Amino acid sequence: MSDKNFDFPAKKMLIKTIIEFSKSSMKADDVFFVNFAEIQPQLRANANSIFKCLLRNYNLFENVILNLCRKNPKNKLFALLKAATADIDCRQKEKTFQVVDSWVEFAKKEFSKQESGFINAVLRKVPNNLEDRRKFLTEKNSVKAISELYGHPLWIVEKWISMFGLDETLHILKISQKPSEVFFRSSNSEQAIKFFEENAENFKKSKFDNFYILESGKWNNIKSVLKTNIAYVQDPSTSIAVSLLKPTFDESVLDLCAAPGGKSRTIIDKIIQSSGYNPEKLKNSMIVSVDSGKERMKLLAENMSVIKDVKNYQIECNLLEDNLKSLLEKNSLNLTYDCVFLDAPCSNTGVLRRRPDARLRISQKDVEFCKEIQLKMMDIASSFVKSNGRFVYSTCSIDIEENEANVEKFLKKHSDFKLIEGKTYLPDEENDGCGAFLLQKIN
Repeated sequence: MSDKNFDFPAKKMLIKTIIEFSKSSMKADDVFFVNFAEIQPQLRANANSIFKCLLRNYNLFENVILNLCRKNPKNKLFALLKAATADIDCRQKEKTFQVVDSWVEFAKKEFSKQESGFINAVLRKVPNNLEDRRKFLTEKNSVKAISELYGHPLWIVEKWISMFGLDETLHILKISQKPSEVFFRSSNSEQAIKFFEENAENFKKSKFDNFYILESGKWNNIKSVLKTNIAYVQDPSTSIAVSLLKPTFDESVLDLCAAPGGKSRTIIDKIIQSSGYNPEKLKNSMIVSVDSGKERMKLLAENMSVIKDVKNYQIECNLLEDNLKSLLEKNSLNLTYDCVFLDAPCSNTGVLRRRPDARLRISQKDVEFCKEIQLKMMDIASSFVKSNGRFVYSTCSIDIEENEANVEKFLKKHSDFKLIEGKTYLPDEENDGCGAFLLQKIN
């Protein structure tokens, strides 16, 4: 990332984004892409890297900056210092002074002479102070120090240590500080295999079957493939629950909370593979994807529009407020299914590497709220499972309360179901964390 590719307009927009994010309840990605919609792709990519770096280290950077100030800076000035600190942290050490100079030059145009002088004085001290702060936190090694060092709220660090132990928690935290890779899942069709062979220079191999890691800077080379059914951008962890479900061409599938459609697409690819890519066997194959909200339904429809081989339907329904059975009847669709898939709303504790802003938002109260909602959804979802049918419950959380504990509560209430397999999968180098559980209706 060079300074010539991160000019004044992008810096100005990044500061605006940081200020708006601090005042808004919107997701960081939504705030960012609204502001950067008209910025050149390379500038946007560079700014996004800096913004994500800030989100991963928010409290650490704030503390370093505040320790260099006599009083709290005003919003715009503070936002610049945060952006510049993140920019410094993103770069190679030998470029530190070049980065500082570029932000000081920017400050001279956007701030008063006194303010730009102050910015210059602070930023010259940031690199050494940042290094010293990290060294201090590492040596202190308390739970509070670990929380600041790895950019996670104290309650999460304490909870994970109690659930997984210190070593496993540190492993998760260290992974979460690395930028997320972009993964492409192949449909594994002949066309898909040919595409990834012909575009091998744009991808690295992943340890997960049918998943490829996009090489840095190669997005424009391959983005057109996303308008086809050949590939889809998603994390490998999203395939775990579908692999448990094992849908086949002679089965009906109900996918609940389906937007934006990645898991529905994965289910369909599994169905097609089970047919041996035989169109005749797919004549009776069907998936019904359900979600609610105008934007989510729009995304779902767009992502499912490229599917031609398997009959697919999208139903708008809020599981907790609407009557799904009536909506299915209204659309002349099945009322029970061989496979029911519920990817429930959750606290997102398994995807804090990919969604670093969630660290600044979630609380233990959110976990409590989510687990109650999830149980209600499980009750509703299970009513659509055929006798001897399969029910997969999944989350993108690594919180036991939302995973194993919820499954246990569900089974106590529903004696007509049994757990076949499932567990909480922790984040690793090439995958987010999640919970995935396969249950079967036994009568």
